[in-house]
Amino acid sequence: IADNILDGTQEVRISANASGHSPATETLRVVDRNVSFTAIIDNGESGFSHDGFTPQSNNQVAAAFNGNNHHIRGGEGTASWTFNDLADGTYQVAATWANRYENAYNVKDAPYTVRNASGDQLAQAEIDQSIAPNDFTADGFAWNTIATVEVTGGTLTVQLDPGSNSNRYTVADAIRIDLIETANSEANLVDAAFAQLVD
Repeated sequence: IADNILDGTQEVRISANASGHSPATETLRVVDRNVSFTAIIDNGESGFSHDGFTPQSNNQVAAAFNGNNHHIRGGEGTASWTFNDLADGTYQVAATWANRYENAYNVKDAPYTVRNASGDQLAQAEIDQSIAPNDFTADGFAWNTIATVEVTGGTLTVQLDPGSNSNRYTVADAIRIDLIETANSEANLVDAAFAQLVD
């Protein structure tokens, strides 16, 4: 099955031949309706929480997502974005940020951690926030990919802690997740085909 063919119909043909049984072939027609899923949580929206970060909303951070962000410079704190009611599958997790002075005084090792519903770590990445995000552009903003992870249990949380340089800003802005593939999608098709062969 070619996942890059959007909004089209493909045929999957499966044959079975076993000793003592008549051979059989079954053809499935698979329709791809391109049911993609994207969710974004901005700082300050439902799903975002923080301790020790300071909110900003002024001309110096006008380029931030929705024109605002949270930041921390020195001290201890944490920020997190929690996505609930997710289908099991593979998700790309990305961050965007924009801060005062065109990010020149941001940390170069902002530590993002991705966790599942049980709090287990799925991925961790240190991202240079002293330059603008540049992995891809979507919805009018540039993003940096944090990780691609497998999600089960319906919940994904992204946590941001302060970077190592207490004289620089660590910026909490928006987090974006994109569903790449639902869990066991192709395996389920094969199971369905064999079930028809047996029947």
